[in-house]
Amino acid sequence: MSTSFSEGDGPRTVGPAGWLGVCLVVLAVVTLIVFSPGKPPPSLSTDSRPVETLPGPPVPDQDGVVRAPSPALSGVAAAYTLAALWKRPPPDAAAFETALKHPPDFLEAGRLLGLRAAAVDVTPTSLLESPPPMILLLQEEPDVISTVETLEGRRLDLTRFVVLAGVRGGQAVILDPLIGRAIVAVPDLAKRVVGKGIIWSSRS
Repeated sequence: MSTSFSEGDGPRTVGPAGWLGVCLVVLAVVTLIVFSPGKPPPSLSTDSRPVETLPGPPVPDQDGVVRAPSPALSGVAAAYTLAALWKRPPPDAAAFETALKHPPDFLEAGRLLGLRAAAVDVTPTSLLESPPPMILLLQEEPDVISTVETLEGRRLDLTRFVVLAGVRGGQAVILDPLIGRAIVAVPDLAKRVVGKGIIWSSRS
């Protein structure tokens, strides 16, 4: 049995329309792979790092400190620590924490507790005058590791919030959300304070 071919049979070239079809199929396959269900488009992906939160309920530990896992959350923890010293749990925790988002508004947070809030200058002299408890922003003392990290761009912020609980005999009692309760000489503390201190006081 023989097979005959017509004049039009034989190898054929793919025309522009054919190439367009091939490209569309490839594009469809790539789209299905990249934008598979449950996976956001790369251009719309959010930061994959988990949102940091306090490690547990904002309850002071045995040293009276609400702990924070990082300097970024030290403001929230310091505010809860000072609120605990005043025995004033926030009536609206969501509003309280919203006020403490970066940059934290400690004046508003104090008002939400029904307290007067004020910013005060911090000097060695004022610290020795038995000031009320206050929130302070401290500059960390850089070491070799933190200096290298800063230069390499991995660590840009060397500050954290703490609560000054009191001063006794030239020594300041610090409630630090990162390391707990600490004692610091007043002159050393004053050198590390950035900006003003925040105090809360009774309205009556």
